[in-house]
Amino acid sequence: MRPTPQPGPVNDFFLGLRTALPEAETISQQNGLSIECGKRGWVTLSLLQATAEKVPLEQTADLVHLVPWVQDEDVCLRHIAVSAAVDYLEFDRNRLVVPNMHDPEHVLFREIMQTMRARLDRDAVPYDPKLFDSVLLTFGEADFARLTHGAWTQDIDRSTVNAYSDLEIDAEDVRVIQRHTTSDPQWPDHTSLTRIAGVSLHADGHYVVRGKWDHESDANGYEGERITPSQLEYSFLPAREGVLWWKGGNATRWTKLRRR
Repeated sequence: MRPTPQPGPVNDFFLGLRTALPEAETISQQNGLSIECGKRGWVTLSLLQATAEKVPLEQTADLVHLVPWVQDEDVCLRHIAVSAAVDYLEFDRNRLVVPNMHDPEHVLFREIMQTMRARLDRDAVPYDPKLFDSVLLTFGEADFARLTHGAWTQDIDRSTVNAYSDLEIDAEDVRVIQRHTTSDPQWPDHTSLTRIAGVSLHADGHYVVRGKWDHESDANGYEGERITPSQLEYSFLPAREGVLWWKGGNATRWTKLRRR
């Protein structure tokens, strides 16, 4: 549940934006890359950034008042709040991607929230222990089965790709199934089965699954040799119930999965 905004300059600023966004002050704020904000229509990112720079963040404690707004239902207000946090935290803007940065299910959004919480803790700012509950799913090694076991499918528009991934995770194995959007005997579904040797929690807050052995097969009957020890290692990051990010092998990017 979204925390209740607390009275103060930050909250007053966003309540004003609820009524209307500022008028564009420059040509660049009138034109350019834009995002759709519901009834507001399309709004330029340059206008949203200029607005974010006006959010009255004077001290670290003001970040507490920003948390309710980073998850607002209004995409524009959410983007402004996240952008304001990014500026205050001096988060690397070269890593920012729209809409990922203001998507509460995205790993980038989670990283920004983790950075915000870490700054509050570093500066010994008191805040409600439940403040981040709705934006940061908290878990430990004991929660791995509850949050990851089951059948998952890649969250992607299949009309835009030729292939996608399905995953099945249980107490013993991780199965990664590469499927094609159009059935073709020349390109059968391919399965990589990894027997789990152990699960640990990385310092960055995601699960790391180490393999004992792995084995490949496909829908046409191919059976590869069992590889021991396994060369595969998987990373899993639960974003919220039913949403899981996955990274396998030497992959540098996370893949979003939804529970089937």
